[in-house]
Amino acid sequence: LAVVFAAAGALMGPALPIISGVFLGYSLLGEYLPPPFDHRGYDFSQVIDHMAYGTEGIYGIPTFVSSTYIFLFILFGAFLEKAGMIRLFNDVSLSFVGDKRGGAAKVAIISSGLMGTISGSGVANVVTTGQFTIPLMKRFGYRPAFAGGVEATASMGGQIMPPVMG
Repeated sequence: LAVVFAAAGALMGPALPIISGVFLGYSLLGEYLPPPFDHRGYDFSQVIDHMAYGTEGIYGIPTFVSSTYIFLFILFGAFLEKAGMIRLFNDVSLSFVGDKRGGAAKVAIISSGLMGTISGSGVANVVTTGQFTIPLMKRFGYRPAFAGGVEATASMGGQIMPPVMG
């Protein structure tokens, strides 16, 4: 838990470790609070076991999903990239809307939709199409944070496309 707190603080700033520390402190010391906020109390080992090894803990469902499903989609996206499919998606999208106002963002939306018909995963969609569309939007003058936001939103929408490869 200490390593996770330190990594979260280094990568995301102090807010997440502080909020998480408040909740950790509440689980350990909440039995001493006044009646509307108190709980029955938990043993230190019980809290640590739940946070580290339970299904909601560090090695729980998020790690399991990342290591099994998301990894496969990222691997699939890497194969598509090497085969030239991502470049094809971007070229088709550029031919449709490249000369229009906001064309680079529209390219991200169309290419994420095309990729969504194959993968069905928003995360894999961001990883595969984002490495082309985000630099494209930055070249067109979009701020980096806005370009990332457009790609993330387009990719999450791309996962509701009808599955072609289903």
